[in-house]
Amino acid sequence: MLEATSFRDPVERLKKEFVLGSHKAAAIGMLLEKIKVIMVSSLPNKKVKQLLFTPTKSVDEAISMTSQEYGKNASLLIIPFGGITLPSCNYLAMNSHE
Repeated sequence: MLEATSFRDPVERLKKEFVLGSHKAAAIGMLLEKIKVIMVSSLPNKKVKQLLFTPTKSVDEAISMTSQEYGKNASLLIIPFGGITLPSCNYLAMNSHE
């Protein structure tokens, strides 16, 4: 931010040079130890897989995939705008099926 000459500079820099912070990467890793994340996105499948998520192109496809893999009574959480949303980890930990 100290190098910015306008308010747009940090946004443009982020688009070109985004690096996931280690604390966020660790949080995602802990989450993936407990659950499967299916990501509905226009990102290329290769990029989504690099995040260790399962890519899909639609919510319907994600629901179908979940039903096929875990059965029709599977628990499913849909998070719109998931990139800017943080679900409660306490809820996930309390409801773990380990």
